[in-house]
Amino acid sequence: MDTELPGDSTSTAEDWEPAVWNILASIRDHGMDIATFFERVMKSSTPRLKQKAGVFFAKDGFQRVFEAMLPHMEFDPKKRSLNASRSVIELKQRMGLSLWKLVHVVLESELRAYCSNGESRMGVGNITPEVAKTVTFEKLKQNFEECCPRLSGIVQAVCQGNGSGRDGKDDSNRNREVICTVVLCMMGFARSRRSNRLQTLVGYYLQANTVSRQAIGFLNHIGLSVSYSSICESMKSMGSANLKLIRKRIWEGEPFGWMWDNMTIAQNKTEQSIANRKGLTQYTACALWFLHIPKPEAGSEYEEVYAELMSKSAQGSPPGMDMKLLKKTVINYEGIDRLWLLSMQSYAEYMPYRMVVHLSDVLWKFFGDVLKAKESQAKKDKRAYSARPEFEKIYQIPLMKFEVHALSSLELDETSIEGTAQILDALHRETEMTVESFLGRAVVHAGDLGTLMKVETLKQLRMREFVHNRHNHLVRHEGLFHMEMAAEDMLFRAHWGREDGMDPGSLCHLKHVLGLKGINGEMPEYNACRRFTRTCGEGFILAAICTEAGVENIGELRAKLGEGLDYVNVCQAVVRRLCTPRTVSILRERAENIARESWAEMMKTKKKTERVGDELNKKAFLKRVALENRDVVYENFVLYLQHYLVVRDFHYNISVGDSGAVLKDIEPLAVWFAGSGKGHYAKATTNLLLDNAVVWTPHMRYEWLNNILLNLSGRPGKYMGIDKVNEIVVRRVKDQHNPRSAWQSKDFFLNSVSQNAFMFNEVKKAMNNGAHVPHYGTKHGVVEDKNDIELVVDILLQGEILEYKKGRYIAGSTHNPVEVKQALDLFASGARKIMNTPFLDKIIEERLGGLIGDDSDEEIDDYLREEIEAELEYRAQEGSGDGNQDLTMEDEQATGGALDQREQRDDVDVEDDDLDYGDILYSQTDRREPWRDGDHFELEMEDHELEDLVDYVDSEDEGTQ
Repeated sequence: MDTELPGDSTSTAEDWEPAVWNILASIRDHGMDIATFFERVMKSSTPRLKQKAGVFFAKDGFQRVFEAMLPHMEFDPKKRSLNASRSVIELKQRMGLSLWKLVHVVLESELRAYCSNGESRMGVGNITPEVAKTVTFEKLKQNFEECCPRLSGIVQAVCQGNGSGRDGKDDSNRNREVICTVVLCMMGFARSRRSNRLQTLVGYYLQANTVSRQAIGFLNHIGLSVSYSSICESMKSMGSANLKLIRKRIWEGEPFGWMWDNMTIAQNKTEQSIANRKGLTQYTACALWFLHIPKPEAGSEYEEVYAELMSKSAQGSPPGMDMKLLKKTVINYEGIDRLWLLSMQSYAEYMPYRMVVHLSDVLWKFFGDVLKAKESQAKKDKRAYSARPEFEKIYQIPLMKFEVHALSSLELDETSIEGTAQILDALHRETEMTVESFLGRAVVHAGDLGTLMKVETLKQLRMREFVHNRHNHLVRHEGLFHMEMAAEDMLFRAHWGREDGMDPGSLCHLKHVLGLKGINGEMPEYNACRRFTRTCGEGFILAAICTEAGVENIGELRAKLGEGLDYVNVCQAVVRRLCTPRTVSILRERAENIARESWAEMMKTKKKTERVGDELNKKAFLKRVALENRDVVYENFVLYLQHYLVVRDFHYNISVGDSGAVLKDIEPLAVWFAGSGKGHYAKATTNLLLDNAVVWTPHMRYEWLNNILLNLSGRPGKYMGIDKVNEIVVRRVKDQHNPRSAWQSKDFFLNSVSQNAFMFNEVKKAMNNGAHVPHYGTKHGVVEDKNDIELVVDILLQGEILEYKKGRYIAGSTHNPVEVKQALDLFASGARKIMNTPFLDKIIEERLGGLIGDDSDEEIDDYLREEIEAELEYRAQEGSGDGNQDLTMEDEQATGGALDQREQRDDVDVEDDDLDYGDILYSQTDRREPWRDGDHFELEMEDHELEDLVDYVDSEDEGTQ
């Protein structure tokens, strides 16, 4: 065979066509076909043949051979199917099967080279978090183009088509490059099961989405996934690799924290219910996150703090943080008394401006188009215009994605102190740490309030243990998510109103008006109830602004804003008039003083025989007269507006990651918790404020500010409490649980599957982004609530709830009058709890004794239970009719018949008695400027303006009369 190969330097373009057929004829004469010929040429060790083959391939020999064959084939552009069959028939007639065998040999050699390449393989025991995160479809395509250029080119050319989609339109549901890459990977997997890089990742992706075993088996048989057993091995490998990396970073001195929460999992039972305890098993889901200690900005007060923390946590340091840097050696509680918690300046100096911003945000939500147009016009005309208020950041956590790693789930019940001790031991073992290694070091632990309380109790019980067994290395971080839920529950407790919804403006009343389901006073579903309180709160805000602007509805407010109403001044006026914390207390105290004066006057002017009705019962008399001089509906509105704005600010600061502002919000919440009966949360928040005031060093404060909130996505507005992250861990672990699994798979679930809880999500994101899959179900908008809010505004304005009407405490119809249930004044009741009980004294006493926590089994509603008992006692006294304590005839004659000795004694200290309204107690207390009375209100709230409030009420009384 001395015939020159096509592509030789001596050949010309005109020689190609006859040369092709000469080659074919010569090959057939020698008893060979094209495939055999080229296989021998490509494998030959003869330098001349290698050179000829190289020249042939380098000069696109195959392409030019096909181009020479095309003119000899019949082609009709209107008949595609006929063209295909004719082309094949023509090739078979001229060449037989030789050309197809030749193509097969070349492509098979390329595919063989790809399968032998290590880049195509991913052993199930070699998968690691780094590999799983970095593999992309583009990288797989690049590997194919390097090893199989012709095979890759043929597949992509065949799939190219005439248009990008049906009828030539773009199709966003298909990505041809990804499809071609998957086809090539399936071809490699069909040739060698070890060429399984894509299939391993797809199998892991399917498990992350909790696809059934049968579906995985089907996809394995058609070449898209590895088998279920291989997926299990990959989960084991991923979990062990991640745990190994965690241990390495801990031993290198990187500070970290633990979190855990109970996890109730249902077993396979015929009937399953909460009451069926045998079918529910208590587990504990655990996780670890590495603390974020960012470098502060130049000139910050934390520059030296950061340098010292980094030097003490450098590589080679013991695990955890240096405890000496976090807590003061000498703790001084001087100046901490009952008035300390009430005299904080956060509400008076921090909240007013933020309330104005919240009010303006609601206006921008409803009238953004109008306000934006007016602002643009003012800038165009170069006129002065009030700029939109913005929040001032106190301490903003730098935006980043926090590293959270799920650990093995434990078959332990963390609801007991013994279980908590076992969990801590298990965490030490899993991270290969001993309690001795944490001497003098600090490790953060977080969770819900119950978890933190059990840890503190465990530390108390081990006070006489060896030093390393006392768990003094654990530093608590409060769970703000459960604190958010407690704050929302507090709103429901204080403002739910009557169960029949007959008191105007109460949450129960608005719930019935809006026609909402699944919402009641017990707050069964947190998210739904939070949306409900937000709807009501924004309606209250707009109603207050409408009243201040002198309009009667939303439409008139829009028109007035369009005319140039200075909405910032209006918002400031609303805050000054309604959001001073003692606004309602002043109104109630004024009415109570009138009631006491009326009682004293009646006792002096009327003899016992002349008294009738409630004049014979002091409590009933005081209650009636006080209510006749009050507007309970108006007071309830003012209180909800105050309470909602603080809770709204708390939610907002958590979501944006302003931990400094969160700490400011906790100051009034601590008093509110004390006043609403949530004793555990009151104690926890008070301890937090005490730690910040007298225990923490600047190092500990800097660490707390940067790690009390976590961000799992690295996007703005996605911060959350640590305990909410723990709830996410529980949900992801439970999603992977199969109640029908055999007992042999329990260890695999606890030790391997649980460790992949966060890696599942990482791989899902990487695969979805690589395939350009839209984020179904995550790009939906917020439920439109403007219509509901407008309905709330109309109800408030039409019902004249914002107008003070003296003596409005009866609601319902003429034939069915009911007494309006007054809202709980969280400011006043919290101050009463702190001033009249040893609440703060007990906390200080426990701290001085080394006890910080609460291991009692009492209910959190002790205070509310006391109020119920007081109401029952009042009703019993009212029913017995002996509230007047009648004296003998001789005693009455001795006093002139107008005032008996018992009544004289009652009248002496009548100013100190609590006024009993039946369900809620209010009192006057001595104060050291609690809440500062608004005298340092940033919006220039002066002392005389509080007196003007009484004048305003009096003027409203005259207008009503």
